[in-house]
Amino acid sequence: MRTATAFLIAITVLLFSGTATGLRCGSRLIQPGDSTLRVARHCGEPDYIEHRAEAFVPGTGYVSDVEAWYYNRGPQQFLRILTFRNGELVREETGGYGFSSGVAGQCTPNSIRTGMSKLELYSRCGTPAHRRTRFRTGVSDDRRHSLSALEQVDEWVYSFGPTRFNRIVEIVNGEVRSVTVGEERGD
Repeated sequence: MRTATAFLIAITVLLFSGTATGLRCGSRLIQPGDSTLRVARHCGEPDYIEHRAEAFVPGTGYVSDVEAWYYNRGPQQFLRILTFRNGELVREETGGYGFSSGVAGQCTPNSIRTGMSKLELYSRCGTPAHRRTRFRTGVSDDRRHSLSALEQVDEWVYSFGPTRFNRIVEIVNGEVRSVTVGEERGD
């Protein structure tokens, strides 16, 4: 009995230690430091790729291009978000629950909600009628010419026809933060 209990504990520890250190794609373990090529080869192409700038250098501009790869494995699993800096995996995050691929085109003003991922918004509602991106600087160390952390803020406007007001969606770092009713009706 003790041997069986010890065996079960050992198996449990092994199972959870693998998921804590990386994403599994089939039998492969994806870990920080892996290239975009290796991840794409083992996990397949992502469902959505978001490009972000991560830092600003006065006199130079935006530097350190970052890609966020979104993997949607369906409504029974969480979204996986892999962040690459200069082609190398630096962070793996778990988003909210995934969604069925059948949601495409199921976009109504009330279906856009805070907390949903940029991937789900795009999958449901498609390309917005208008979009713009701005950056808010984060905490800086007050030294001249220092790097400032950036927060990417996307504003997407969706039109729902001439009888409904537009929806203005603010997306911060890949997540819907606010949805407001516009002052104009759609086309």
